[in-house]
Amino acid sequence: MKELDLREALGRVLELEEAARAMGCEARLLLARDVRVDERVRMQCRVNLCGHYARNLMCPPYVGGLEETRALLEKYTFALLLQMHRQEFPQGVEAAFHALALALGDALVRLEKTAFALGFPMALGLGAGECKLCADCAAETREDCRRPEAARPSMEAMGIHVLDTCARAGLSLEFVPGRLTVTGLLLID
Repeated sequence: MKELDLREALGRVLELEEAARAMGCEARLLLARDVRVDERVRMQCRVNLCGHYARNLMCPPYVGGLEETRALLEKYTFALLLQMHRQEFPQGVEAAFHALALALGDALVRLEKTAFALGFPMALGLGAGECKLCADCAAETREDCRRPEAARPSMEAMGIHVLDTCARAGLSLEFVPGRLTVTGLLLID
């Protein structure tokens, strides 16, 4: 953030927030220091509640540890918390969640490119849940990621407490029957 003065940087970050809304995201700006890392989140990964631990390259143990996440967050000034919602599931809830998470991931990658163009070359998106780009992740065959241009780890994989971070940003994350919500994060500096 040394090259831009704070006022100019904030103006550009607000442009990113508007770009996110234009992509169909609910967006809230917060300081990166307000993103919370919690060991309990990573423990939920380790006990494999979702079934993707060590089976997806964007999940633990393939992503860094919690200290690495904390050190990463210290390098960023701003964070843009993003949510997408869906209320109709004609193909079922699981298919709707899958499609919604993919849409959020696509928006995050596009926002990274927009951030780069606005003078934030280190912007980094973190998605929702396990990476869903490939039906069979290369982790299964011990290969490199087949879609590195689009694959991003999730907030949860990085040990980020999504509920707490949403609350700090004033963004509701309620689990309501008949409504799906996915949450992602764009780190900006």
